[in-house]
Amino acid sequence: MLTWLLGPPRGLPSSPWGPVGGVFAVLFAAIFAVVFAGVVMFGIVAVTPALRQAVETRCAGGSGECITALLVTMALVYFFLVAGLIVVCWFKRGATPGNSLMLRSAQWRGWQYLVFAVATVGSLIVLQQIIFWASDQLAIAPVDPSADLEQMRQYLNFEEPATLIVMGVLAVILAPMAEEFVFRGMLFAAFQKTIGVIGSAILLSALWSVLHWGYSSQNLLALFLLGLLFAYIVWRTGSLWPAIVGHTANNFVAVVALLTSQA
Repeated sequence: MLTWLLGPPRGLPSSPWGPVGGVFAVLFAAIFAVVFAGVVMFGIVAVTPALRQAVETRCAGGSGECITALLVTMALVYFFLVAGLIVVCWFKRGATPGNSLMLRSAQWRGWQYLVFAVATVGSLIVLQQIIFWASDQLAIAPVDPSADLEQMRQYLNFEEPATLIVMGVLAVILAPMAEEFVFRGMLFAAFQKTIGVIGSAILLSALWSVLHWGYSSQNLLALFLLGLLFAYIVWRTGSLWPAIVGHTANNFVAVVALLTSQA
């Protein structure tokens, strides 16, 4: 059944990067992303007086009122991070975006991607319910499961269409691609050379969950387990695309929940 659904195990393709090289490649891409995002954002504001005045006015109002500008900056960082990782692959002999980031085909049909997307969302919901229930039973830092959504809602202005559009592009398109490129793409195959597939999956899932620091400990644990699922599917298919699709589906549902659950 599992083979019919996911295909036979293919393992990770051989990566031209080692752990140290992979880390330096990610750091280079991150610096590239921050610099270019800053330059582009500064240029946009500088040549658009109306936009510059709007940003200055909003930022003068205090915390949370610059959210659209901050989201645009974050979107640019993620975009250039993806671009930077692709570019850096051409600087190493024998490296290409395909073998460095595992962008080869998963040999899946459309229905398999759909099933995995639904399974990803369902798995996270079930994991969250189990973890929050166990926390409540054990009295371990019990919190409201919707607390993270409430916290995010405090920093977003739902009355501005620009905020919603930028947030949607960032959360549903750019963040899944950039994060999967880094954690299950460049670094997963690189680290497995020294600590094995399981060790690499655990380490990078932990680091990925830490990236979301500020969430409740229960949701961080759920994200860690979701990261293990993504690592498994990348190992199973030898491709990053299923993980990107699952990550995108999860973020899409999270954005919809954020918008529809507001008071």
